[in-house]
Amino acid sequence: MALILSATTPAVGPQEIIDYYWRKAARAYPEHDPVIAGQTTSYTVSGYIRQLSRGGKVKTTDSSVSRYCYSHRALDSVVFVRGRKRPTFPIDVTVPNVFDTTYVRALYPNDNGGAELAIGFDTDSTHDQRPVGIITIDRDECTIRRLHVAYLDKPGCARFSRSYHFIRIDSWVVPDSITETAALRRFMVDEDYRIDIVITDIEVGPRKDATKR
Repeated sequence: MALILSATTPAVGPQEIIDYYWRKAARAYPEHDPVIAGQTTSYTVSGYIRQLSRGGKVKTTDSSVSRYCYSHRALDSVVFVRGRKRPTFPIDVTVPNVFDTTYVRALYPNDNGGAELAIGFDTDSTHDQRPVGIITIDRDECTIRRLHVAYLDKPGCARFSRSYHFIRIDSWVVPDSITETAALRRFMVDEDYRIDIVITDIEVGPRKDATKR
């Protein structure tokens, strides 16, 4: 249920509202992530890589498709399907847990009380390797819908950011697309690239360690 304030409720400031939703989202995150919850999970990961010129034009393309399988809260296997087995850049499907660290958080002024709530999170230093960005959650269930993170001080990178979109499958919330854009520092000219990751054929089964009844 969304936070509802009545005339008899003591005044609640913006920071209290942020803290309320952040705590709920932090609790919902492991409950709705099938891998963290110990579910056997598998999906097909298709990665499409484009190396870009300084003007943003595509120089080279690459692709790789693999089947990822998880059990006992860890990656169990990656089965190559087609494309390039070792692509130009690694295909990374991990999602950073932004709830396990302390951030300076803020609501956005365009919040209209709709079904989604966007919360910005930042650090107090530009020399910090933790990601910063925006998380959009379902206002009622506080599950993740979208996540955008930027790494302002990632080693070897002039820029590095990732955007995630999540879908719901039964009671589970999983990413179905990830976009990574970065500029790697090189001796003469930074190397720009973009990776579009599409996650399909998602299957979530029972816990392997569940007791049979």
